[in-house]
Amino acid sequence: MKKRVFYFLLLVGLVLGLTACGTKETRGNAVGKTGEESGSNAKQEDTSLQYILDRGKFIVGLDDTFPPMGFRDDANNIVGFDIDLAQAVSDKLGVELVLQPIEWDAKEQELATKNIDAIWNGFSITEERLANLTMSDPYMENSISLVVAKDSEIASMEDMAGKRLAVQSGSSAQEALDSEENKEFKDSVGK
Repeated sequence: MKKRVFYFLLLVGLVLGLTACGTKETRGNAVGKTGEESGSNAKQEDTSLQYILDRGKFIVGLDDTFPPMGFRDDANNIVGFDIDLAQAVSDKLGVELVLQPIEWDAKEQELATKNIDAIWNGFSITEERLANLTMSDPYMENSISLVVAKDSEIASMEDMAGKRLAVQSGSSAQEALDSEENKEFKDSVGK
């Protein structure tokens, strides 16, 4: 079992380390060049795991208001399940873990501009993200749920008509709410 966990953590670290792969334009510049053009004069950004190993630190972008995955404890330290997992991967790689809180709706821009090496924090896999990013195998399943108090009058989606609904900006919940499939529901809730 311990071996399996080690290989899983190593795989997650490798995949997440490679998540910062260059843009299609950057990758395209390396293809089809002559030796002289692709030699030392060509400026190419290193987006490999080796880049992280050479630098000695792994910068992880996360939402620090997302318990239990990543949040601040009473001493203002960032803690949580994802933090423990990222630390274990960093330890196995022999690099320093740097936790970088980010605006969640700018997460992919943070990654593209190399402000962070990986997004690690309740990041749902979608077809669009699979087309644009390298993603690890999921390490947990999630779903979007509507949660109300036990004594609430709300027992169905229809009962939400005229009620306020909050979702995190840039989240899968926002994408689901904004989808054509949920247009009628979105139009029924209070603004």
